[in-house]
Amino acid sequence: MAVIEDHSDGDDEIQTENAITHGVSVGNVSEIGLEQTIASLEIVASDDVDVESGDEEDDGEEDEIWGGGGLKGFVSKPEHPWKLLRQYFPSKAGGAPAWLDPMKVPPAKHGSCGICDKPLQFVLQVYAPSEDDASAFHRTLFVFVCTSLACLQQDQNQQRRKDKPKRSVKVFRSQLPRENDYYSASPPLTDGSALPLCKGAVLCSWCGTWKGDKICGGCKETRYCSQTHQMDHWRGGHAPGCRQAQEKMKATNEESCTTSSSDVEGADGVSLSSPACPSLWPEFELIVEDHSDDEDEDSDEGGMDERDGVRRLLSEYENRRRNQGREEFSSKDVAELQESSAEEQQWAAFQARVSKTPGQVLWYLRSADAKPLWPRVDGQPKTTDIPQCSHCGGNRIFEFQILPQLLYYFQLKDDPDSLDWGTIAVYSCENSCTVEGGSQEFAWVQPGFA
Repeated sequence: MAVIEDHSDGDDEIQTENAITHGVSVGNVSEIGLEQTIASLEIVASDDVDVESGDEEDDGEEDEIWGGGGLKGFVSKPEHPWKLLRQYFPSKAGGAPAWLDPMKVPPAKHGSCGICDKPLQFVLQVYAPSEDDASAFHRTLFVFVCTSLACLQQDQNQQRRKDKPKRSVKVFRSQLPRENDYYSASPPLTDGSALPLCKGAVLCSWCGTWKGDKICGGCKETRYCSQTHQMDHWRGGHAPGCRQAQEKMKATNEESCTTSSSDVEGADGVSLSSPACPSLWPEFELIVEDHSDDEDEDSDEGGMDERDGVRRLLSEYENRRRNQGREEFSSKDVAELQESSAEEQQWAAFQARVSKTPGQVLWYLRSADAKPLWPRVDGQPKTTDIPQCSHCGGNRIFEFQILPQLLYYFQLKDDPDSLDWGTIAVYSCENSCTVEGGSQEFAWVQPGFA
């Protein structure tokens, strides 16, 4: 195997810190009794409980939790693949990222898992420009995660650390003013003909994600972000093609500044063809839009959506009993359910909310008053767990959360070792401060249910 040569540039470093049955068959319980039971279970809140003390907080103000506004994200295969190129400022999930700043791409040492040290895999990016900040006319957040469930489990402890936490989930924020060196100040044409003003940094040939600052010592052509990905590519088919590439590249200087059509198509200094890695997650367009009308239509003063969630909980409970050989759902069973754990009720509330818009993978609401909807009671952060911005010292505020439904679209296997999360909540600098090359933001991961 050919060795790799380090071509990293010291000044290119990024500054871091770190689908459900409805209804339930009831045996010996009257409809009125059932409704009363459901009503009594509707006390479940999302963020009103101090997890450590168990005390409820009531400050007389209603937090913006899920239904209080914001935007909802859904994934869809793009009608035109060019819509996912960086010059169209996409929101997308899976595949490889479309870096907003094509030159200040993080090297692998900043995009590696803090636990196993392997390069992180791209999850999604959200284009979220600021209307009030000229320096953030273009603004995108990128989320990456280690594909190892063991690392994600260890991350639960690391995310509470104040001093140099070793994270397996990382978020990068990049922003540009309207006038910049990479894109026209005018909106891109919507016919696929828009071009960036220049090509970007060469990316890793295997993952297409991190800066390819290392080059294959044999063919002098293939770029890598890390030795790990060079070895993966060697095993994955680069070995037989390396010698052929050496002959092909003898009279070609790949490092020239001449812009070819393939340079432009890739918009990042590589061709539009997919990275060599076969295990990247399927690529989707992430459509983030307002679904508040759906929310209003599905809701009523009696809180029927919350009841639907509890009915699902009742249904699951009854199914478990039937599996144990007991067919009827008695009033005693209702009483037992009424005393069910706060964890089950929290999950029911989460499911009730999510079921309003099936297929939703993201909720977006950048606000100091917004809070995520947590699927679990345990594992929620305290205010002090959210670190301040390491660059400007300002507070970080909730911006969006990634729902576990995204894992379904990524076609992950349903086995004990598969990657899983309850939700990933992303917090960003309230000031959206400008940092040369971008900055690292904060993600809080709540585990899924085993």
